[in-house]
Amino acid sequence: SKNKPILKRRKNYALKNVESALNDIRSEKSIAECSTVYVECCEKGFPVTKNQLLASVEVIAWEAWFENFMKRHPEISKRLAENVSLNRAKVSDLDIQKWFLEVHAYLKSKNLLNVNASRVFNS
Repeated sequence: SKNKPILKRRKNYALKNVESALNDIRSEKSIAECSTVYVECCEKGFPVTKNQLLASVEVIAWEAWFENFMKRHPEISKRLAENVSLNRAKVSDLDIQKWFLEVHAYLKSKNLLNVNASRVFNS
């Protein structure tokens, strides 16, 4: 379909941004701050998997550690991926423009419009 390349590029962009956010956590954030970063990632359409969480805090993937982390942070929930209907998967030019406006507004709200160009990812 006409929109498939757009969706593929958006998926790749999402993966790069999740990895970038997780790298920030490794280098600058403490475990106590992880939940805030994960909630922000999810709110912006970049869900974080259990494996990404465990890798970001550089902990051996202990099931008990993960369960305790989830109990300490009830604002985070486990979700299963769902298939997306064809109508929901369709993306128009207006949808893309709206998405860029939302990203711009978010970056402006976080005072991040002057980010170093080496930290900007394109797909």
